[in-house]
Amino acid sequence: MAGRDLDPALATALQAAHVDGFVLVSMELDSGTLYMAGLPFAFTWGGNTYLPVMGVGSVREILETDTEVADLNFTLSGVPESSIAIALAEDVQGRPVTVMQAVVDGTTVYMDEEAWKGYLDVMVVDDSGPTAVIQVSAVHTMAAYAEAKEVLFSNEDQQALHPGDKFFEFAAQMANATINWPNKEFFRK
Repeated sequence: MAGRDLDPALATALQAAHVDGFVLVSMELDSGTLYMAGLPFAFTWGGNTYLPVMGVGSVREILETDTEVADLNFTLSGVPESSIAIALAEDVQGRPVTVMQAVVDGTTVYMDEEAWKGYLDVMVVDDSGPTAVIQVSAVHTMAAYAEAKEVLFSNEDQQALHPGDKFFEFAAQMANATINWPNKEFFRK
């Protein structure tokens, strides 16, 4: 992961002595996509308006190595009571989330549109204080590669997915079958 290519203009902007940056987060929920910007004002990018959450929202630092990307945590504080009911009713597990990293160089915005991609996992709503806090964790898409596959190339799994399809009907028999292929003498006759 750490070796992925960056846009050369973005890489140059990141090497400046002082870098102004912010994150854009999109969460694709059943009720619609939620767009959030780590800014004190709304920001439009790619035809979408990202709502300001600076001061009330945060994204944990993205940590990655060549073989692993850590889970990510999002926090929204000061959430109005009207939004709590929506948050509690929304099933977020497995919904796509994308984090983009923006760098501002004067009047030019450079964007890493794939800084982090994954799926929402668990949402916790804490409304015990004077204002509510919503915390959502997400797992990186790379985590799916480490998980064991639930479906096998077997007749049983094929029948569960596509009843009547006989493609794997003899797969188990063929796994241990001994096949005697004629040697070269057979073809010389």
